[in-house]
Amino acid sequence: MNRATILTQLKKTAFNAKIYLEDAPPRIQLFFVANLLKLAGAVAIGLASFLNFQSLGALTGPIIFLWLCSMLAVATPQVDAWLTASRRWLKPAYRLSVTTLAIVMSVEILAVSAVMTWSAIDRTSLPPAAQAIKDAFEPSDAIAFNVQAAENLLSGQNPYAHANIITALDASPEAYGEITPLRTGVFADSFPYPTNEELKNLWHGAIANPEVIPPEIESRYNYPAGSFLLLAPFMAIGISDLRLVLLIFLLPILFYAVLRLPSHRRWYLVLGVLLAVELWNALFDGDTKLLCLLPILAGYLMVPRRLWLSAILMGIAAATRQTAWFFLPFYLILIWQTVGWRPALRSGIIIGAVFLIANAPFIAADPTLWISSVTAPMTSEMFPMGAGIITLVTAWGIPLDWPALFTALEIAALAGGILWYLRHAQRYPHAGLILAVIPLFFAWRSLWSYFYFVDIVLLSVILSQKSFQIAEPPPLPEDQSAVAA
Repeated sequence: MNRATILTQLKKTAFNAKIYLEDAPPRIQLFFVANLLKLAGAVAIGLASFLNFQSLGALTGPIIFLWLCSMLAVATPQVDAWLTASRRWLKPAYRLSVTTLAIVMSVEILAVSAVMTWSAIDRTSLPPAAQAIKDAFEPSDAIAFNVQAAENLLSGQNPYAHANIITALDASPEAYGEITPLRTGVFADSFPYPTNEELKNLWHGAIANPEVIPPEIESRYNYPAGSFLLLAPFMAIGISDLRLVLLIFLLPILFYAVLRLPSHRRWYLVLGVLLAVELWNALFDGDTKLLCLLPILAGYLMVPRRLWLSAILMGIAAATRQTAWFFLPFYLILIWQTVGWRPALRSGIIIGAVFLIANAPFIAADPTLWISSVTAPMTSEMFPMGAGIITLVTAWGIPLDWPALFTALEIAALAGGILWYLRHAQRYPHAGLILAVIPLFFAWRSLWSYFYFVDIVLLSVILSQKSFQIAEPPPLPEDQSAVAA
């Protein structure tokens, strides 16, 4: 193929992409508008933390609520018809959203690349703004814990028995902002959260004697075994950079998701992935929550044609992060309502088997330790935190020190979502993906990272459905009157 032919083909491809993207169905346009809203929530969270301006954090609850409502609308087939009459405002909003997200992604990639290159040359010469960017991608306690757990496994030690957050964070004097404090000891009366000075004083005392972990710091390994079992083989062959490991997982699954789509729909998913700011932030950060996202994405895409492989992937997700557990009832209901109860039962058994295969050795080694470690996020005396309704406490200043209330709301939201989905799964099959994360909006700890990946899964699944099309608009009121007459 000569140069002229290649250029012609590239121009044709670019032209087709432009046409398809310009004529995106209303739900796809709404998806990108909602993602601009999500970006606004992420910016509010970041600025509230960086500037210590909690009033700004008060915006995150309403923003995330509106984003979740928008995602439910994207999951609803009838919305295409309802929004057809709204093209006058929706299309300009769609163009603005895509343009803004593209600019943000470009600036972020350039900034991160420049800072990482600069810091590799001379770590001491970073100006404050560049240092802030670099600090944003320093490992959190969860990421450091995963690396330590994989290293312990490779050295023949039980990752749950030898977890130590102080050594996991290299006893860095600046890592006090990455730890998870507990409401005990010197923090017993701190509410809604210890001050930076309190955290700093405790941490500096802890790193002086790393073998003795203060009771005020969560130091149990809080995740199922899949979270380190997936990392260990890569670390065993010398791949220790989590960003590279995650990229090895990410690219094949995204490639599979794109290839499953008809050619005219692929542009929407490619654009959605390229502009998924939080997804790429997680990759730059080495955030192992992506290890939960990827099997869920592939698992849902394989329903109903490859149920056994789909169930294995969902089992891997469940064995990796507790967040995946919220998806399981909706996933099994979807299979039950679309294929039958026997395939749903088989899928449930496969998921349970994969989870047990991954975790059984560690359960057998010390059942009490494993249970207390994996259930710690639900049972430990942790401080309120997040982007959901808990912002009433953390940002709005309402002194509602009652974790049981938020747990009850979370359980009620989950139960209500399951009951509704049992009745409506056939009509709204994709709504289960959003219903699975809505309970987390009501949790005592509703971290932003619990929500941010579900939109890419939703977009992929919607685009993969043969029934996806622009529905006919409903009749206008005057048309109905004419018919009645």
